[in-house]
Amino acid sequence: MPPPSAEASDAAELWPPERSDYDLGERGQRAYRRDRAQWYREHTGRELKGSIAEQNDQWDDYKRNFRARG
Repeated sequence: MPPPSAEASDAAELWPPERSDYDLGERGQRAYRRDRAQWYREHTGRELKGSIAEQNDQWDDYKRNFRARG
């Protein structure tokens, strides 16, 4: 199978990471949260702050608006 093209890789970076794309368990959860925080910072210029629940709320609000803009 050929490696993904740079264009496909760039397109993937436009979309926020999804928890379902990561392994189950603690390791996958940490990787997801790390990538989610990085993606959020790169696209909003802000940090996810507060407890995990508060970060989840910030993330969900952003994703909802992101999908609405298409």
